[in-house]
Amino acid sequence: MNCEILKGGTVCVGDEVAVIPGTHQPKRVNPGTKPPGFFVRPKDRTHEEHASMVIPPAVAFGMSLMDPAGFERIESGYRSVGVHFWTPQAYRAGQLAKKLRAPLMVAVAAAVVALAVKVLM
Repeated sequence: MNCEILKGGTVCVGDEVAVIPGTHQPKRVNPGTKPPGFFVRPKDRTHEEHASMVIPPAVAFGMSLMDPAGFERIESGYRSVGVHFWTPQAYRAGQLAKKLRAPLMVAVAAAVVALAVKVLM
């Protein structure tokens, strides 16, 4: 089952989970964007399915640049049950992106301002 978080809170082992009537939205699931292993129980995935789901470090870098808090939130959730979402290489890439995010944003802003000044002159 895949779920979307609608309201924050704590979920504990043994808590009851139920589908809310009228909320099933199959059109929101686009199998073309997810590897086939995503739709297989983790314990039943083949080695190939598991390998196809590994997120490359460059993608983790980009994801962390866009949403560093989300990048950490994913890993924190997985760590809470004793596993990791990111490979060590992808996690390092995400950490690097977090460090570079502010300087990159300043550089981009400066470039935009310089371009605007040039166009207006």
